[in-house]
Amino acid sequence: MTKFISFSFFIFLIFTVHAQNSTFDWRHTCNCGAGNLLTKDASGNTYTITDNEKVIKLSPSGQTLYQRTYEMEDLEYVTINKSFYHNGIMYFAGIGSQPTGSFTSVNRLFLFKTDTLGNVLDSLVIDTTEAKIVKGLIIGSDNILHIAFSKKIGFLYHYVVATTDLDFNGLSYFNKSSNNGWEGPLVVTSNNDVYFAEAASIYKLNDARDSLVWTYEFSELGAAKFLEIDTNGNIWAFNDGNLYIGPTSFNANFLVKLTEENDTVSMDFSITLVSSSLYNYMPQSMNIDYSDNSVWVYATNNLDSPYNSYLRHYDESGELIGEYDQGYMRASKSLIDS
Repeated sequence: MTKFISFSFFIFLIFTVHAQNSTFDWRHTCNCGAGNLLTKDASGNTYTITDNEKVIKLSPSGQTLYQRTYEMEDLEYVTINKSFYHNGIMYFAGIGSQPTGSFTSVNRLFLFKTDTLGNVLDSLVIDTTEAKIVKGLIIGSDNILHIAFSKKIGFLYHYVVATTDLDFNGLSYFNKSSNNGWEGPLVVTSNNDVYFAEAASIYKLNDARDSLVWTYEFSELGAAKFLEIDTNGNIWAFNDGNLYIGPTSFNANFLVKLTEENDTVSMDFSITLVSSSLYNYMPQSMNIDYSDNSVWVYATNNLDSPYNSYLRHYDESGELIGEYDQGYMRASKSLIDS
């Protein structure tokens, strides 16, 4: 039986940033961990999972509605990696440790769903699979739940896209070959096209979810940390990698736009966003404004300083619209939260 335990306290922040003038919509603060995942429901409530695996629901004004942890049957050290809201139900996926002896255990994939009051409706522990991390949890318009994760086969991990109905029945898998320990994002479009990234490649699955339609390799443009599809079907990737100038390697971030026609994919353009021999800038988010297909990208470097991030805004053709860099706002448009 799946169980939950109430808890209290949390630290969390939501804000809207406007060019030249940053303001907070609301702020919720206490001392119980940082929020790692954000999901909104149809009423504007926000659900977040903290780094100590607590699920918190906040009202549109930032008030705590409930705070809970969840346990899965036969699992220890449960880690929730992804969440998704759909038609009044919250879906969660993660990895839990299942003991196999006095000092041994294996990691298992689990799924569960709750109503918007936090009550568990159903759960599933997949005890035939040794999993590493969940990288995607998305419900398509056909009401199929997609779960992307790493599965251990022998001594290697493979990228897996699993599908099931919303009651966790009819589970099936597409197993990608060894991913060398690196997993990328999953995207399911409104037309139920499925894309995912692993290492330095992007893949598209067929409608049956059992084979690949195409593979695109980035070559020297790093690996996709974020993947999005705009309303025209263009594929955007926010990559982290290296830029080589002679024998010297620099950490670099790349924004890449791909176009797809008749199941053939090609690069439209790539933009080197930042390169540095001193700091490693790590991509943190990419969002598309679907009203004009402009793209926002955000990254932070490895320094604990006030000037450790950048925000860029590009139009569909790759022209820079605005930027926020090293503590100074130079955006020509307001930055609006999603």
